[in-house]
Amino acid sequence: MPVIKSRDPVKYEVHFDIRFAGLDFYGHVNSKHYVDLVSTVRLNLMINEMKTRVEMATARGVGFYLVKSSTTTSVRLHGSSE
Repeated sequence: MPVIKSRDPVKYEVHFDIRFAGLDFYGHVNSKHYVDLVSTVRLNLMINEMKTRVEMATARGVGFYLVKSSTTTSVRLHGSSE
């Protein structure tokens, strides 16, 4: 299998509902939960969009880097500054 040489970023957007247990007092996503979400999105991208498995992507030299993330809140949480 050839190694993918493309450096063009791929935008892949997913929307989640975050459980209250995944938030801190200020409404920020807990870092452990954040890493779980990033891993879930990466696997979802590979399986559903790239139609490949982790092992195959790794063998082809495919890597993933989180460039940007954002969150929005639809509920005001206690202690938030908004």
